[in-house]
Amino acid sequence: MDMSGDPKSEGRPRGLPLAFYSFLKQGSSAPTIDELVTNRDYVYFGGDNLFPERMRELADNCTPLDQCIHRNSLFIAGKGLKFLDPNGQPIPEAEARYLEWLQDTEEAQFRRSTALDIAFANSFAWDVRYARDTETHIARIDHKDVSRIRCAKKEDGRVPAYFYSSNWQIATKYKSNLPQKYKHHEPIQTQAFDFESGRDEEIQTIYHKEYKQGKDYYSEPVYLSAVQDAMVWTKVPNFNKTQIDTGFAPSVHLHVPLDKDEANLDEVQKVLEKSYEGSNGSGLFLTWGAPGEEGPVLTPLDAKFRSGELDEVRDKATEIIINANMIPKIISGIDTLTGLGGQSPAIRESVEMYQRTYVEPKQRMFTSKIESLLRMEGIECEVSVAPLDPFEMFGSDQVRLATQTINEIREGEGLGALLDEQENPDERGFEIPGRIKPNEDDE
Repeated sequence: MDMSGDPKSEGRPRGLPLAFYSFLKQGSSAPTIDELVTNRDYVYFGGDNLFPERMRELADNCTPLDQCIHRNSLFIAGKGLKFLDPNGQPIPEAEARYLEWLQDTEEAQFRRSTALDIAFANSFAWDVRYARDTETHIARIDHKDVSRIRCAKKEDGRVPAYFYSSNWQIATKYKSNLPQKYKHHEPIQTQAFDFESGRDEEIQTIYHKEYKQGKDYYSEPVYLSAVQDAMVWTKVPNFNKTQIDTGFAPSVHLHVPLDKDEANLDEVQKVLEKSYEGSNGSGLFLTWGAPGEEGPVLTPLDAKFRSGELDEVRDKATEIIINANMIPKIISGIDTLTGLGGQSPAIRESVEMYQRTYVEPKQRMFTSKIESLLRMEGIECEVSVAPLDPFEMFGSDQVRLATQTINEIREGEGLGALLDEQENPDERGFEIPGRIKPNEDDE
């Protein structure tokens, strides 16, 4: 994924002392993910094979994106798994076998790690190990960091294997024969898990991705369309910091007379741009002059923005990022409206819709795989996730006030009703503690 432009693409007319550059740093459309088939055994994920790593770096530097990924993962993970028969009765044998597979891994950690991968990358990966003395009995399942997975080239319409490296930047740089100090980053190949034919190797990898048209190997994150907004968000705080550090220095026009050849001018250009351009600099409009002119001449220009003036841009980017992650505003924390004024039904419905349209389909990505693995061992059951209660997630004052009636809240606290439910059954929202219904006889 290359979202940056090359200022040299505009070029300097050969033989002329002036240079004209476009300062638009990025395109206006969302980035695309290239699935490049090269002479390597694996398929590139992005033009440089580092798309997941770049998304992780972006999330680490963009607070709302990282929070959205984290909160989505909490809802996807839920409170635990339920193993039920067609009549809705628990199947202890199925749960015991599932826990047997995890061995040294805590069940909650395994579930949450899988959920975090789904929220971040819209995919997940597990390593399945067979018992050595049988052909079908599964001995162990381990979570695998999905950002470090690359697919082998397809054979007969399916991916036959997967490659894992702890550092794809190094593994991609060296085509073969990694230096000894990097040997531990050598891509390791494992066979793709086959639910139909069973065991061929002791360790096989399950990699599950969401379908999208035109994508044969990798899944795209749900927030892909908001990547540029996330990049904008990261630049605003940096811009504010730079303006403070430089004493709110204005942008400048720099006119430089130089007697240099074109190669030297390019080098000077790069140094000056690095010093003045972007969110780290005070801005630069540069022109070259002929030898003998007086100069260089530095002319201050009025700055377009001052520190803090772009905060509104950042706030708008935050809203777009939250929408792209499909999180209701009441859960994201940016909407603090209560249920007063008849809003509570809509708030409650938005949370329920989020559970139905986003959370549950993501949960089925991994519960369906557990069902298939149990079926291979002769256990038929339906696996589902116990849903996370938003009240429990937030400690709940904000969500409770927005989605429950006053009397529902008081009942949960063991208190008596304050309002007449017959008179106002749907009133929800904040109520002043201790308020009582006025007595008409007192008027």
